[in-house]
This record gives sequence, structure tokens and C-alpha cells, in this order.
Amino acid sequence: TTTTEETTTAPETTTTADTTTAPETTFTGKTQLDVTVDADVSGTADGDLDLDTTVTIQKQSDDGAVNNTTPEESNLGGAALRDDANYLEDAVLTPEDKQAISDGATVDVYLEVSDTTPAPEEQQAIEEKVAENVAQNSGNTKSVAKVGFYFDASLFKSVGDRGAQAVHHTNGLVTIALEIPEAYINNDPHIIRTYRIARLHDGVVTILPCKFSRELGRLSFMSDYFSTYALVYEDTPIEEDNPVTGAPFHAEFAFAAACAAAAFLTTRKKKNNK
Repeated sequence: TTTTEETTTAPETTTTADTTTAPETTFTGKTQLDVTVDADVSGTADGDLDLDTTVTIQKQSDDGAVNNTTPEESNLGGAALRDDANYLEDAVLTPEDKQAISDGATVDVYLEVSDTTPAPEEQQAIEEKVAENVAQNSGNTKSVAKVGFYFDASLFKSVGDRGAQAVHHTNGLVTIALEIPEAYINNDPHIIRTYRIARLHDGVVTILPCKFSRELGRLSFMSDYFSTYALVYEDTPIEEDNPVTGAPFHAEFAFAAACAAAAFLTTRKKKNNK
């Protein structure tokens, strides 16, 4: 007796996973995504497929920004910060502040300027420093320096939701510009007026140079400490026999003087020829 073992081969089974495309999502701006995919796949020989997939998408915070929010319209003389946001970030913020920006925080930097009246001893200290500066640096003994007005300049930063914090000293010089009252603008052609800024901080008076635009009626200066300031102006008279460098040259006066000299010499020559 011969026994034959029948071998049956199961038909080949092909399992195809159903692919579902999620709707397209568009993010505007600088965006970083953390994507985690967890998939559990199981199947049977007859083609049944069980796919359990979990997709987690976590959108990281965008980088924050630095904004110059100085309230120029309410500041004395429309005072403003003249530096851009990138410079202010380096000059004003700490490493911790910068990390907060990387984590998405917004930082406001602003300057507040108002008039003030220093204590009598502080005014005296400023006036003495101004007089000392004129004596050391003025080339004309007739120059007179005066304090025009005092003002307070305070710098602030607001990092995220921490609230405003006063900044008394910066990592670098920042530029301040403000208009000065008409009463302190010189209109006398016989006087040269030079402006300076006196700064009083922690009992120390420092004289700062500044630039003045007559067209705009604004002066600008740079500082890295913020407290009490004073506008100082120095008047130097223009003398005919000792003109001051930078004094305006009046061509009509020079021409008249030349004509008068020529006439004098001609008359004298005629008298000598008689």
C-alpha cells in the first residue's frame, strides 16, 4: 500500500495598507515643528490589517522681538531713541533677556524724558563742572557758559510679562535726540553758541558733546548712564581782530573794507605826488 501525503500550498496573500493623507497645514512666519509618530501595525494571513497610529505635532514658540516703544509725543522735547532694535538688543539687554527672546518673548525698550529740578547742591555741582570745562577747553577768555534747563532721562525695558524695569547703565552708548526751546537757540550773528550736555549720575558730573541741527531745532547726544541731565550752552563773541574759528564770514563787509582801503591808498598817493 502506498500512501501519498498531499501537500497544499496556501495562496500568497498580499496586504496593502490604506494610506490616508492628512489635510495640508500652512504655517505663516518662522515656525519650528516637533513631530512624533507612534505606529502599531498587526495583520493576518487573509489580508486583515490593523493600523493604530498616533501623530503628535508640537509647534515651538516663534522667536520674540525687540521693539523701541519710546513715547515721543509725551516726552519733553519729543525726545527719542535713535538706535535700531538690533543695536538696542546688544546695548540694553542681558543674556537672560536674549534667551527670553529666543523662547518667544517680546521686549519693549523705551526712553522717558521729563523736566526736573535737582537739589541745590546738585545744581551747584553741575554749574561748577560747567565752569571748569569752559576754563580748560575754551580758547576765548570771553566765552560764557550757562545752564539752560534740567531734565530727567530714564531708560526702561519690559521683557515678556515681567513688567517694566529701569535700566541705569547700558552695555554701550545709546543715542538720544530732543528738540530745544526757541529761547535757547542763538540768533545773534555776533555770537557763536556751542551746546553741551551735563550728566549727573551717582554724584558724578560728566560733560557730554552733542550735535545741534538748527534746521530741525534738535540736538542729539550719546550716553550710557541715565538719571539727571542739563542743557548747557556756551556763547563766544566774534571779534574783528581775533575771529573765532567757525565764525560766519560776511563777504559784503570784506568787500567794503577792501574798497575803503584802496580809496585811502589812492588818496594818499595823490597827496604825495603833489
